[in-house]
Amino acid sequence: MGRSSQDGRPEPLRRLQVNVAGAVQKHSVLIEGHRTSVSLEPEFWSALKRIAAARGKPVGQLVAEIDSTNSGNLSSALRLFVLRDAEARALDR
Repeated sequence: MGRSSQDGRPEPLRRLQVNVAGAVQKHSVLIEGHRTSVSLEPEFWSALKRIAAARGKPVGQLVAEIDSTNSGNLSSALRLFVLRDAEARALDR
């Protein structure tokens, strides 16, 4: 329900502004010779690329490795992988 103006009539609802920086984007990856896409926020995709680089492998190879142990949604599995990696690095400090 919108707010009321001074004359008692309801004011129009304002549109919510979405933070575009965190908007989900599709990324295409090659897994076992087949192209697939994953939907991730740019922050998760960047973190995944950094992890892959630190391990000396292409991001597609890392995604394929994560997918090989995954039985559910790949995008969710990638987010959890990034989270677990960050937690492990925080514990190492």
